[in-house]
This record gives sequence, C-alpha cells and structure tokens, in this order.
Amino acid sequence: MKRVLIVEDEYVTAELFRHVVANRLKHEVVGVAYSGEEALARVRELNPDVVFMDIKMEEEYAGIEACKKIKEERPQTKVFLLTAYSRHVLKDKLDHVPCDGYIDKLSFSDIVKDLMENL
Repeated sequence: MKRVLIVEDEYVTAELFRHVVANRLKHEVVGVAYSGEEALARVRELNPDVVFMDIKMEEEYAGIEACKKIKEERPQTKVFLLTAYSRHVLKDKLDHVPCDGYIDKLSFSDIVKDLMENL
C-alpha cells in the first residue's frame, strides 16, 4: 500500500481523486493540498510515496513549479502531474519538468490503477 498525497485546487475534483485512490485502488491517502505551496508543506510533513498534482492551480502552472521543488528535495517521491489538457498543448511547459509521468484527468481511475500496480 502506497502513501498518496492529492494536490488539486478544485475541492470536488480533489475529493473524487481521493475517493478513487482510497476506496477503489486501496491506497492510503495521507492528505489533500489545494495549492502548490501547500503541496510542498504537506510533502515535507507527511512524506508520501506518491503525489498526484494538478498542473494548473491558483497560479498559472503552480503544479509544475511545486513538482520541481519536490523532486529537488525528495527525488525518491514519485510525482505525477494531472491535466485536462493534451500534452502537446503544454509541451513547452513540460519539456524540462522532472515529474514521473502525466495523467489525463478524464482517465485518472484506469491509468492510476495500472500505474500503482507497477510501482
């Protein structure tokens, strides 16, 4: 069982992801953060194995900046960026991001199930 932090600025979406990870996939959700800044604090406090983080939050691309900082401080933490946009739309922003992968929000449940089984 992996320890998971969900980072999503929309409460309803965050709760949906939390429910999928905890109830359908049976992993421990150690917390939910609603901004990039809060994500950094929660990672330091909770030491999750995996972070699922929205790319676009309160500030444009706050998830990308938070991902970079998390991977600098805790390279062993797996960080997957969530987006509703296709990767080619964000290509310039994502080229040098040290994340462990990208997940389309619309396919979250199925993709995460396969991903977590292989970590």
